[in-house]
Amino acid sequence: DLALQRGAAALRVRRVGRDWVQTFKAGGRVDAGLHQREEWETPVAGPALDLAALRALIAPDSEWAALLTDAGLADKLLPIFTTRFRRRTWMLRSVHGDVVELALDQGAVHHGERQTPISEIELELKHGNPAALFELALALQDTIPLRVGSISKAERGYALCAPQPQPPTPAYA
Repeated sequence: DLALQRGAAALRVRRVGRDWVQTFKAGGRVDAGLHQREEWETPVAGPALDLAALRALIAPDSEWAALLTDAGLADKLLPIFTTRFRRRTWMLRSVHGDVVELALDQGAVHHGERQTPISEIELELKHGNPAALFELALALQDTIPLRVGSISKAERGYALCAPQPQPPTPAYA
C-alpha cells in the first residue's frame, strides 16, 4: 500500500562485502542545496528485514517509530523495486581538515522489466565545514560535466512503479 512512500521513508537491505545491513531512511529537508535525512542502520543475518532491530534504534515517541510499529507492517512489506549498482568510495581531506566521502554509484533501479539508470556522485560531509562540499563540487565541475540532482534512488524506484500513461493515438477524420 506504499505506506513507507507516503511517510517519506524508505527501507532497504543491502550487502556490504560479506555482511548484510538494513537501513531505514526517513524525513529529510534541503538546506542551501544540501540534503539531510534521518537514517538508522543495523546489521542483519541475511537479506530478510529485522524490524525489531530497527525499532530498538529509533526513539519510541518519534513519528518514525509509529510507522515501524504498525501492527500489520511486516505482512505488508514487499520489495517493489531493486537497485543494482556498483559503489566506489573515496575519503577526501581538504587542506583545512574537512573530510568528505565521495561515492560513485553506477547501475540501475529495476521494477519488473522496467529500469532507470544510476550514474551519480554523492558527496557526504563526514567532518568539518559544509562549505567543503560546495568547494569540492565546484572543483569536480571544472573537469567533469555534472549537474545537481535531488531525486533519491528510492524516489526513482517509486516512479518506475507508477502507472505509465498510454502513448497518444493519432486521430483520423
